[in-house]
Amino acid sequence: MAKLPELPPDAARAFVSAMQAYFAEPDPMKRDEIAVVQLRRLQDHWRGKLRLDDVRRMFAEMREHLRD
Repeated sequence: MAKLPELPPDAARAFVSAMQAYFAEPDPMKRDEIAVVQLRRLQDHWRGKLRLDDVRRMFAEMREHLRD
């Protein structure tokens, strides 16, 4: 996966909020819904190919980074 360009501040804050909601949600279907919404929002800012697994991986990496 290529590096994403800088997101506008509002989009970045929304992504972090969605990541927190994603990990707080116990229902796997609802977690996927959260990830799909973020996938679509990221696609507005990036022309490359993104998949749902890419968003899940970004959520996991950001979560680890924010814990440090």
